[in-house]
Amino acid sequence: MTKWLGGLSIALSIAGVAAAGERVAVKYTPVGSAEAVIQTFRNAAGADLKMVRPMSGNAWVISLPDNIGAQERARILDALRAIRGVDWVEAETYHRTNTLNGGWIPNDPNFAPKQWNLHDPAIPGNAKGAINAVNAWSSSKGDGIVIAILDNGVNATHPDLQGKLLPGYSFVTRAGRGTNTQPPAFGAQCVNPALQNGATATMAYHGTSMAGIAAAATNNGQGIAGVAPNSMVLPVKVLDECMSSNFDMADGIRWAAGLGVSGAPGNPHPARVISVSISSSGACGQTIQSAIQDAVVVGSVVVAGAGNDGGAVGNTGSCKGVIAVGAIDHTGLRASYSNFRPRNKQFHASGSRRCGTHACGAPNSHAGSGGPTAAEECSPVRGRELQHVHLRRRHVGCSRGGHAGRPGDHPYGGGNRSKVCDHWHDGGT
Repeated sequence: MTKWLGGLSIALSIAGVAAAGERVAVKYTPVGSAEAVIQTFRNAAGADLKMVRPMSGNAWVISLPDNIGAQERARILDALRAIRGVDWVEAETYHRTNTLNGGWIPNDPNFAPKQWNLHDPAIPGNAKGAINAVNAWSSSKGDGIVIAILDNGVNATHPDLQGKLLPGYSFVTRAGRGTNTQPPAFGAQCVNPALQNGATATMAYHGTSMAGIAAAATNNGQGIAGVAPNSMVLPVKVLDECMSSNFDMADGIRWAAGLGVSGAPGNPHPARVISVSISSSGACGQTIQSAIQDAVVVGSVVVAGAGNDGGAVGNTGSCKGVIAVGAIDHTGLRASYSNFRPRNKQFHASGSRRCGTHACGAPNSHAGSGGPTAAEECSPVRGRELQHVHLRRRHVGCSRGGHAGRPGDHPYGGGNRSKVCDHWHDGGT
């Protein structure tokens, strides 16, 4: 069974020496032309800095001189931080995708035998780690909700996603930004092996799988059922076969929320929920944190996978204002690979061996990419599953093992089950 890693951060400084053209972001409040801004930075730093591009959130991406030593690099960054109007300065980092009954019963062929995670855990024989979507659907199926999938693209030709996708945008600067949000070719290799996004060729399916888990066309007699079947998906591509830059992720988050991003068209369909199944090790950086704060201010809910390293929740799940979601298994216990916070201070949903559109959907689920026919057997899609059906509700009761109404505030380990939240009511997020 393959374990999809929760992500890592590749630093651009190696052995104390800045790499050629190392890029940093500078949040600078005064409004001005790119030429005026870079000249201000050059004068303050006393160095030949180059402007790369404006970034969302009043930030600028610049490049440092080639092959400077650690001491000179630190001096330049300190000089930039000292400029009046500069809020923060941060180097570029890279992120990869997270790998790893009762009620309404839809007629999707994979629902009953393979989507154990959506069934009623109170029914004998059903998995205790299920989220009870079958009964939640009587209250809401996600009508009117837009879910942004920040990932490596979504396959627009997938049969279970027909009529479900809104016009999205790609913020992958390296490959050229634009409206093409299709996933990378099956087995595509990053030109820089150190930045390869995932060790397996099936990583190309990740964004398509996340979109299907969230909102696949349901009760259509094919494929799988989506958790929020009446919601719409907004594809926001921030990585491909290569990992995602934190700068590109920040722009993608803001655009998904309906905020303006330089050089990108406006987003007429702001997302109520922004799903980020991308992570890296380490603390949340200022670049992504500021983008999340901006998105939350305008009403978006940012949900991130906790990661799949079996340790502490990584970036972006560790950012303030984010709902970090870990994984539980069939029994309702925290999955061994899932990242976590102490004392259950995060949401958990079923993760192990659940179906996505790439694993349990219709044949040729990655049509046009040269990928193989989708397996008719559920393969592991590790990480977390967002409870999209409750997008406009707030939690009022939690449980151990999936039964509503009994608080389960117990630490991980020692045989204690993770807290599973499945009882909601109308109200604020």
